[in-house]
Amino acid sequence: NKNDSMKYYQEALKYDEQDHECMIEYASFLEPYDPNLALTYYEKAMEEKIQIHPEIYNNIGILRMKKRLFKEAEEAFAKALSIMDDPALKNSHDVKYRALKINIEFNMGILMEELAKLGEATETFKRIIAENPFYFDAYMRLSFLAYRRGALVRALEYCDMALDKITVLSKATGNSGLMYKVTDPLCMKGFILCTMGDESKALSVLATIEYGISQRFRDKALEQKRYLKNMIECSKHVLYNDEHNYYASLLSAVALAETGRMR
Repeated sequence: NKNDSMKYYQEALKYDEQDHECMIEYASFLEPYDPNLALTYYEKAMEEKIQIHPEIYNNIGILRMKKRLFKEAEEAFAKALSIMDDPALKNSHDVKYRALKINIEFNMGILMEELAKLGEATETFKRIIAENPFYFDAYMRLSFLAYRRGALVRALEYCDMALDKITVLSKATGNSGLMYKVTDPLCMKGFILCTMGDESKALSVLATIEYGISQRFRDKALEQKRYLKNMIECSKHVLYNDEHNYYASLLSAVALAETGRMR
C-alpha cells in the first residue's frame, strides 16, 4: 500500500533525520509518484558525504534532466561513471555491471542531445553499440541524430542495423516477442523515406509494421491454443480416474469454451 509505505518512511525519518539509507530508499519509492520530492531526498542524502551507489547517481541525473537542470544532471551522470571506473567496483565481465554502465552512458548521450552537443551524443551511442551490439535504442538515437544532421541515407542505415539485430537476437533466443521491437525502426524508416520523397517505399515499410504486429498476435494465439489443449488433456486424465471431480470438470469446461468447442 502506497500510503502505508510513505508513513513508514516518514516515521523512520522523524526518528532519525540523518538516516541517509532511509532517505535513498524513500526517494527510490517516491520516483513514480512524486519525482520532485524524490530528487529532494536524493540530494539531501548526498549532503551526508557518504558513498552512494552509481545507480543512485544515475537516478538523480534522470530526475534532474526531467527538470531541465542539465548542468546538474551531467554532474550526476559523470559521478556515476567515475564510480563505475573505480578498480574496486569495475568488473567488465559482470552482466549487471555492464548493463548499468551502458544505461548511464545512454542517459549521458540523451543529455548531450538536449545540450545540442550532437557530435558527443553520436560518439556516446557508437560506443554503446560497440560494447553491446544489441542495444536497440542506441541505433534509434543514432538514426535520429543522422536525420538531424541531414544525413538521411545514414539515418536509414541505422534503422536497418537495428532491424537486423532484432531479427538476429529473436532467432538466437527463440523469443518471437522481440519482433515487436521492430515498430520503432520501421516507423523511423518510413518517416525518413517520406522526407526523401519516396512515398511508395515508405508505405511498403509502414505496411510491414502492421504485418509484424499481426504475426506476433498469431504466434500468441497458437501458444494459447497449445496451453488450452494441455488443460483439456489434463482434465480428461483426472476425470477418467475421478468422474465426479468438480475442479477438473470446471477446468475442462473453461478450456473447451475458450477453444470454441463448447456450444
